[in-house]
Amino acid sequence: MKSKNGVKIGIVVLVLLLAIGFAAVTTQLFINGTINIGPDNNDFNTNVTFYSATATGAAQQGVTGDVAASASLSNDKKTITFTTQILDTIGEESLLEYDVDNQSTYDALLGDMVCSLGNTFDAENASLTLNTEYVRITSNNELKNTVVASGTHTSTKGSVLVKQIKSYNGTTATNLQFTCRMNADAQEAA
Repeated sequence: MKSKNGVKIGIVVLVLLLAIGFAAVTTQLFINGTINIGPDNNDFNTNVTFYSATATGAAQQGVTGDVAASASLSNDKKTITFTTQILDTIGEESLLEYDVDNQSTYDALLGDMVCSLGNTFDAENASLTLNTEYVRITSNNELKNTVVASGTHTSTKGSVLVKQIKSYNGTTATNLQFTCRMNADAQEAA
């Protein structure tokens, strides 16, 4: 009987020694990593553009050189060129309407459309309503705080209105240039 108990004890001891020996030769492996994420500014800057631009304002009969108001998009659709008809009467208006397209991977939060006098944008003197000696240029800012989802364009249009506020006394028409800018901020797409 003693030998049967001794064999049982021996087997138990042997199993324990094997378990301890197996545990001594096993190991665990770990991976410690760093994930770098960043914005794709190029995608956002390239793919948030004007979708369309239209101008209203009719040429007036009898005004030499007058043509209807026009609006055209640049090749990259980042710039609208807007030309009014000749404004020669106080209260006469030309209207530019536009909407914004977002084909980037981000949603776009639109800011103010502000204008400044001249062919380059002057941030210090830009405003929603710009009064020159002869005309008032007003942005309706209807698109401000609009979020344009990735892959869509705005369902409403923004506009810039040019209105003559003072009569011009000269022998020929003169050109006034203005520049408007709208900022858009990227947001995570839903």
